[in-house]
Amino acid sequence: MLGGIAARFELPLDRVDDLLLAVDSVLLQGALGDTVRLETAASPTELRVRLGSFRPGLADEAGVRRVLARLVDEVHEERAGEEATVELVVSATYRAGGA
Repeated sequence: MLGGIAARFELPLDRVDDLLLAVDSVLLQGALGDTVRLETAASPTELRVRLGSFRPGLADEAGVRRVLARLVDEVHEERAGEEATVELVVSATYRAGGA
């Protein structure tokens, strides 16, 4: 499903692969419940993928941060009590002639 969304957003194949690896890396850390919420939002400049719910501090762990930093442009964590949502951002600067 996520690959289809990224394709509609016209991400280059290597960026789609990076995004899928980043999502897998987060999922491998183990969600808090039996289900995982996945939300996407696209704008002309970026694609955002939000995953939840995970333990707070997940995105700050050195190993996780190091892997995600190589795969996506930004990583954010939004905490709400005993849960956290991880947001992965992929830039679309290539659309404007960027890298």
